[in-house]
Amino acid sequence: MRRPMAYLLALWLLALTGCAETPETKPEDTPPTETAPVVEDARPPVAQPETLDGFLAGLTGADIMEVWFADEEAAPSNSEIAAILNAAAANTVAHKTSNDPYMESIWWLDIYLGDSGDDALYLYAGLEEDVVEILGGANVLGNRICVKDRPLYWLVRTAQDPPDGEIDQAAYESYREAVDGYLAGLPQYPNVRRELTAFSQVAESQRLNAQVYAIGCVCIADPPEEPPAGILAGGAFIDSQLRVHEDGNSALNMLVIVDGRVVGFTGWESLEYGSLEQFETKEELIRTVESGMLWF
Repeated sequence: MRRPMAYLLALWLLALTGCAETPETKPEDTPPTETAPVVEDARPPVAQPETLDGFLAGLTGADIMEVWFADEEAAPSNSEIAAILNAAAANTVAHKTSNDPYMESIWWLDIYLGDSGDDALYLYAGLEEDVVEILGGANVLGNRICVKDRPLYWLVRTAQDPPDGEIDQAAYESYREAVDGYLAGLPQYPNVRRELTAFSQVAESQRLNAQVYAIGCVCIADPPEEPPAGILAGGAFIDSQLRVHEDGNSALNMLVIVDGRVVGFTGWESLEYGSLEQFETKEELIRTVESGMLWF
């Protein structure tokens, strides 16, 4: 049986198609695929520690905005403070807070890393030597740890120590009776003695022939670790030597002298808000002091 010519022609074309080689695709014939350029960040990745001790371990002096010390001239630098905190971060301890707040927070130090209290570190130390409690503000992980670290403990313990006072011995000998009488007239407490720490001239007027001397003193309990509660009222604080500095805001510890004669005592506000030069006469100054006004 003979096949139709159209059928044979279709078979012949199919054979040709099956035998044709598929052209090889070469790499250079493939168009390149475009990719987004890689931008390298020159800054190192910012560490985000999840714990307060991890945060302290990476703290630098540049992170610290402000730290207040009573004696600014003796204060360490921010870099030195950061280095102490770095080392202390490795010495965390489990510590149960005492029921006696006096044991835990006699001394304190606030370290501001920003403008608000939420950006601050709050450090507390008590009679348990070398133990410091550290609280972070809301923006500084907001939690609490305790460390046992001697350098950090003494940094906190001495932070509120005022500068060393000066006693003008010649002036003290001249006005010893008035100064000793002032000390004896202060509130007395059992097992507490007072010690003179400063007596020096803080103001003078040649026109009025008048001088003002400031008296500084501390209270020392026996034993020093157990000062009576009453002595700590108001703005009193305890220094690193366990000496009590009474509330200076209400103390009449300025001795006024006119013509070499003791006129009386007045408060520190007398120098904060004015000066001896505002008085026209000696009599006006004497009346002001004798009237008991706390400032001129």
